[in-house]
Amino acid sequence: MTATVVTLVGLMGAGKTRVGQRAAEALGRPFVDTDELIARSAGMSVAEIFATEGEAAFRRREREAIVTALATPGAVVSVGGGAVLDTTNVTRMRAAGPVLWLYAEPSTLLYRLRRSLRRGDRPLLASGDPLEVLTTLLARRRPAYTAAASATLRTDGLSVERSAALLTDWIQTHMTPVNAETPTRITVGIDPPYDVWVGRGLLGRLQQYVPPTLGAGRAAVVTTAEVERPYGKAVVEAL
Repeated sequence: MTATVVTLVGLMGAGKTRVGQRAAEALGRPFVDTDELIARSAGMSVAEIFATEGEAAFRRREREAIVTALATPGAVVSVGGGAVLDTTNVTRMRAAGPVLWLYAEPSTLLYRLRRSLRRGDRPLLASGDPLEVLTTLLARRRPAYTAAASATLRTDGLSVERSAALLTDWIQTHMTPVNAETPTRITVGIDPPYDVWVGRGLLGRLQQYVPPTLGAGRAAVVTTAEVERPYGKAVVEAL
């Protein structure tokens, strides 16, 4: 496959965020969670958006966030559990790269969600029996997950670390590495001169391109908020 973005779908509690973050870190890829993008843009949590604006408004925000997330080169993207119900979202996700369905049984999901349920962070589970709601959601969304997914990763009985390792292996096996291309070196001819490297996947091998004089001391990372959010942590860790 030549696409460089992988999207994780599945019900809440399947592990999209935690597993996706671990896999992205292992692969040197940026990780983007659309729920985080939505909350940051709205200035309130997902639960608050549901309570004040309703689900329809949330889904509109979600569509915009998915477009933003999929535009991040080489990203591992986690989307909300209901994103696959919008065919436009699915078309965009599949055009950007493979879609992985992280699957777990409703009883497993409920156990993993026990803390967030107590915090009131799951508006779709706020009324009725949570296990029945999860079971119903899975039944309703299963056809959409099946149609959208390039592959399925079952996470029942697996630790976050083990699930992330399986996801990492799948990506490495089925996707072209983001660092597969040879980067371009541009020398800026001022006094003193410096090099600019342009290419995909450079974060995973950043130390190869940082001037040796920086290796023995401290370095400053100069960026903008828009670039820092998806890449800042990976850059600091690579240095």
